[in-house]
Amino acid sequence: MPKVPDREKIIAATKGLVSTLSDYLLIQLYFGMELMAGGHGRNVGQAGEAAWEDFFSGKGQTPKRRALYGLKSRGFVDYARGCSDLRVTEAGLKRLRALVPFYDQRRIWNGKLYLITFDIPEQKKSQREILRSYLKKIGCGMLQLSVWITPYDPREVLRDFVSQSGLQGMVLVSDMGKDGSIGGADIKTIVEKVFDLESLNARYGQFVRQYRKTKGPVAALTVDFLSILKDDPQLPFALLPDAWMGAEAYAIYAKHLRSQ
Repeated sequence: MPKVPDREKIIAATKGLVSTLSDYLLIQLYFGMELMAGGHGRNVGQAGEAAWEDFFSGKGQTPKRRALYGLKSRGFVDYARGCSDLRVTEAGLKRLRALVPFYDQRRIWNGKLYLITFDIPEQKKSQREILRSYLKKIGCGMLQLSVWITPYDPREVLRDFVSQSGLQGMVLVSDMGKDGSIGGADIKTIVEKVFDLESLNARYGQFVRQYRKTKGPVAALTVDFLSILKDDPQLPFALLPDAWMGAEAYAIYAKHLRSQ
């Protein structure tokens, strides 16, 4: 009986995008259905075939079937006998939104940079660490241990979080205009350093060089692109470096999906 791949192998195979076999399968099913709905004539099984072959290394499909049964038991997918009429449910789509980053082509910006500062006593150390994790989750970058920044207004989402966490009066949000500066550095310079855009741009550049002329399996390209996008704070275009490769990488990704 083929062995179910362990968590480390799944993380490696998906470049950190997901950590369970069920989540990996859910993503493959979703993209397969998207291709089919677009009139490309590919069924769900074909859409992820190349990735599954690589992932299981020829050991068979039993782990995949088990993962599919698990998805159905959790209400993420539904299907008839023999796995026919397979569909991702609303619960499955909600799970996908938590797993898969989506490229924002609009990135509306009001021209401000928001600073989140906090002073949380040692007695609430655990809440302090939870706050830092939450700030990272909503796309903020750490300027200092207790000073975080974001170009997107965080006040509404932070208000609810602070209230639920019992941190009222300990978190302050202020803003500065696009012509402002911190320590003599302008906003664009600060953002580039805090979010390490140089390293992120290098990853996008590598993706572009790999897939600009060479067509690989759609599943492999999807994992490669989304594994970079999940680390991208998707900052306003006006704050990105002049030679930013993210837009070209997305164009290659979108074109490749449409061509399948």
